[in-house]
Parts: sequence; C-alpha cells; structure tokens
Amino acid sequence: MDAFLPEHKRTLYCGQVRPDHIGKEVVLCGWVHRRRDHGGLVFVDLRDRDGIVQVVFSPDSFPDAHAKADSLRAEYVLSVRGTVRRRPEGTENRNLPTGAIEVVASSLAILNESKPIPFALEDDTDVAENVRLKYRYLDLRRPSVQKAFLTRSLLARSTRDYFFENGFIEVETPVLTKSTPEGARDYLVPSRVSQGMFYALPQSPQLFKQILMISGYDRYAQVAHQWEGDCLFQVEDNSTGAPLSWLYFDLWHGKCRRAQAFEPPAQDMPRPVFTISASLKHFLQVLGGQLDPIQAMLTRRLRVHGSMGYMLRNIPTVLDFVRVLSGVAIEPVHD
Repeated sequence: MDAFLPEHKRTLYCGQVRPDHIGKEVVLCGWVHRRRDHGGLVFVDLRDRDGIVQVVFSPDSFPDAHAKADSLRAEYVLSVRGTVRRRPEGTENRNLPTGAIEVVASSLAILNESKPIPFALEDDTDVAENVRLKYRYLDLRRPSVQKAFLTRSLLARSTRDYFFENGFIEVETPVLTKSTPEGARDYLVPSRVSQGMFYALPQSPQLFKQILMISGYDRYAQVAHQWEGDCLFQVEDNSTGAPLSWLYFDLWHGKCRRAQAFEPPAQDMPRPVFTISASLKHFLQVLGGQLDPIQAMLTRRLRVHGSMGYMLRNIPTVLDFVRVLSGVAIEPVHD
C-alpha cells in the first residue's frame, strides 16, 4: 500500500467528471467497482458516493501505473491521477452520466487493499439480511442505500429552508423527558443521578409544543424522532414493521383556522399561511415526484378509513350506507 500524500488529494468526485473536463488533469479517489483486463489495457470502474467513472491503464503510455493496476481487486481504495478524454466512438455507455468520457491514468496510489468481499455490491444481489447486517459497512456502499441517505439529507435540508422561508422557527426539543400518557409504551432510560428514577424517550414533543405555542412561538417546526416501545404497526398491505424510532416533520401553526391549512395563501398577506398542499409540492419537487398520486392516496385513506394517518394499528374501515338507507324509513326506537 502507498502512503497518502498531498498529491493524492481528490480534485473531483468520480461521478462529477463530464465532457467539459476533456483535456484536463484530475485526481480521483474511490473504490474499485470492477476491473477488466483486455490483453494489455486494464479498465477499472472507480466508484465513490457520486457515481462511477472508467479509468484506463495503458502499458505504452504509463507503464508504472499499468504494472500496479495488474494487482487491483474489487474494493481496493485508490487515488488516481490522469487526463480526461472522450471515449472511442462506439464504446460510450449511455447508462452512466460519465459514459461519454474516461480517465487515462498517469499515476496510481493504492491507499488500502481489500479481502474478497462476501457479496457483490449491486442492488439486485440476493443475499441474506443477517449477512448484509454483519458486513454493514459493505452494504452501505450499495448505490440504492447511498441514494436513500443522500435523498434524506437533501429532503431534511430543503425542509428546513422551506420552513424558514415560511416564517417557522426550528426548536430542538429534549429527547430525555418525563413519561406522558400516549398510545404506546415508552422507552425508559435509567438515571445514574437519581437512583430508581427513569427518563422516557418522547413519542412526540407534545408537552414542549404546547409550551411553545402559549409562549408566542406560533410557527414551530423540527425534524423530530418518534420513539415507541411497542411500535409494531399495521399498514395498508397488512405487513408489519418494528422500527425503534422514525423521523417525521413535526410542526404547529397557531392563530389560523383549520381550513386555511388547505387553502392557497393570499398574495397580500405579510406572511403567507403555511399550507399542506404547498409543502407537499415542495417536498415532491425535491424527490422528483408529483402531487397527484399523494393526494389520491390521502383522499382514499380519508374515505375508506376516516383518517389520513399512516400509522394505523387496527385499521377501521368506514362504510357509507347513505345510499342504501336513503329510502328506508327508520322509526324512533323507544325502550
């Protein structure tokens, strides 16, 4: 292995290389996703969190780098210096954002080696969950998992920006608090200072929200944890799940009518009323989705179950007998 030197410092992420960089020298750092030897030329798909780029090692142009590339295996960590060029005609990969270019390596540093990995880091890999969790650091490198983390980060950041633009303030409420009578059992944390006493992890920041409202903080929001000790819940497809906690957008909007939350904001208001439809449109724009399917799902849940809540332990079905009984005369029942 090679020591990490200043000249090995990355100048660009692998997934950011584009035709605009043709002719420029770049330094890339990442993992060996695949290695292919075509009888002289060695091709390496170098991967980082931003994507994959093809690196070419030529024995004629840079024999030292080519000799080191001969020993590369999957998940070796590399630092590669090279020049970006356009791929030969007919070899482009239209499935990759970097598929029109490749990097001709002039130097190579092997920063870390890897033993053979227990499963391929592909989204369609059929591997047992206990194996994935045992090698979680490998599982987290899969593209779908990284995409989920990046999407969550983007959504949380855009949510905070959106709430700030709409006059909300973010308040981080305590995690260790007193137990409150709610729908599920609390997670308890023993206190070392007060023997025999326990803190509770909040199922929701209900107490703190109420304090904020009566203290004049009429627009409060935060990305909050919800902890529930018996949080096996049933969803629409009758499957179950048991997360320790989950994150949700918690907000309170004071001094407004309930109907205002579903109406478009007035243009002449000094501070527009926060609306559910506007917030959904914003979040879905970040995620690349559309509002219509979400509205249809919420409307269906309200019609069938009488609630738009996603966590319904015992899902009641609301049956409408208005049409059936419209022509039936029902006499008062007397004891």
